[in-house]
Amino acid sequence: MPKEQINAMGTLNNRWGVCGFNSSLYALYEHNPRKRADLTSAAKVDTRVAAEIKTFLKMLQAEGNAKLLSDIEAFTRSFGGKWAGFTIAGYIQKIDAEAAKEGGKFKAKMRPDLSLALPPHAVVAYLQKVAGFPGAKVVTDPVGGNLLTSSTANEQIIGIRDPKMASYNGLAHWVYMNNGVVYSWGRQFTSIQQAGDECGCTGVACIVELV
Repeated sequence: MPKEQINAMGTLNNRWGVCGFNSSLYALYEHNPRKRADLTSAAKVDTRVAAEIKTFLKMLQAEGNAKLLSDIEAFTRSFGGKWAGFTIAGYIQKIDAEAAKEGGKFKAKMRPDLSLALPPHAVVAYLQKVAGFPGAKVVTDPVGGNLLTSSTANEQIIGIRDPKMASYNGLAHWVYMNNGVVYSWGRQFTSIQQAGDECGCTGVACIVELV
């Protein structure tokens, strides 16, 4: 991946906590050259991610997948503070309200904080249903943290843990790893631990393989 392009896409996570989506879009960038311009344009990245999130949530609503929507709500609330009262309905309203201000289109740099926390099975659902990775799967037990299989895949979406977090084995942040390079926050790291140091995290909470 050209460093300047892939890093441009990841910088959004410096403003919004959308690491589950960003990590998935890193993978989409790698596998779908036709979409790279939309994914890496600084003028489009807010629009793209906001649209991706809304599409996914509306799809789950249309499917009647109340359990997964409830899990996303609960996990986002677990981060506390301003997210303690998070609801999916309120989140979609926030996106729609911002789009309405811009005549039906998202502003290039959207003002509201659109942070959203994805549990492991939600990352898999997004990869399967929207991003075009039907074989995506969790290869660790996100509750007990026990490896179900030893992942040797060169490409993974990895959840790193914060011991203070109670859900999903301490899951606190998602990163994308390809051939030993770890991508997050518009930067590249040489190890999971190096990336984890940036957010006070240590160790692996869970692993998602794309195929």
